[in-house]
Amino acid sequence: MHGDPSNYFYFFRQLRNIGFAVIMAGITYSIPMRFFQNNKNTTIIAILLMILQISVFIPGIGIVLNGAR
Repeated sequence: MHGDPSNYFYFFRQLRNIGFAVIMAGITYSIPMRFFQNNKNTTIIAILLMILQISVFIPGIGIVLNGAR
């Protein structure tokens, strides 16, 4: 982007993010509670989340910007 962003640049960015959040909340809300009560599914979700948390420390993944990855 060249020059100054328009006056509504951040407004539309926030609006887009809110729309994305509403869609994701709707998808999550549509999953039946029985799915989360199954221990096998809960274990798989927990392991996946741990892998995603650990992946932050793997060098070479992502970009480094001002010392943060």
